[in-house]
Amino acid sequence: MSDATLSYDNVLFCIPIGTPVLIGENIPAQIIGINITGKNTITYKCAWWDNRSYNSLWFYDFEVTLKKGHKFLKVGFYHNK
Repeated sequence: MSDATLSYDNVLFCIPIGTPVLIGENIPAQIIGINITGKNTITYKCAWWDNRSYNSLWFYDFEVTLKKGHKFLKVGFYHNK
């Protein structure tokens, strides 16, 4: 089925699991989880190393920056036209 025959009702763009990102301005991390809630709020579980400590926390989409060279993933509901 091609995109030409689909009508998207609700489409979000999110960062795929496994993608390298930046938390804030300078903490390199990796997406290890995605949570989409009822009002299309996306949060990402990010993991990173701080010296010998492994950390993972949930962040809102505006707190995470996609690194250059990586793409967003289209997620949503669709039906045939």
